[in-house]
Formats: sequence, C-alpha cells, structure tokens
Amino acid sequence: MMRREEFLRLHPDAKGEMVAYSKDGEKLGRITALNQDTISVLAGGVERD
Repeated sequence: MMRREEFLRLHPDAKGEMVAYSKDGEKLGRITALNQDTISVLAGGVERD
C-alpha cells in the first residue's frame, strides 16, 4: 500500500475536491480527504474510503 507521503511525492498536484479516476479511466468521484492511509472519495452522494 502506498502511504500519503509517497502518494503526494508522486502526485504533487493532488488536492481535495479533484476528480478521482480508476486505472482504466472510470470516474470514481470527488476526493474529499487525503488521509495518512486512505483517500476518501465522494461518489454519488456516498463517501468511500
């Protein structure tokens, strides 16, 4: 699993309220939080970690 520091080092422009996509290009939703071990994504009104 990639930790927050490593993720932010690889993706320095990542921030909350950006749109998250899967590797195959599927839209997952909006990033609501970048936590230590998780990224929270709001998809269809339901928040997922």
